[in-house]
Amino acid sequence: MGQGRISRLRESAMAPGVTASG
Repeated sequence: MGQGRISRLRESAMAPGVTASG
């Protein structure tokens, strides 16, 4: 389902420290 999009969202959440939407 578009892994590229999920990868970007995960990187964005990992930057600010918001790994709650994993």
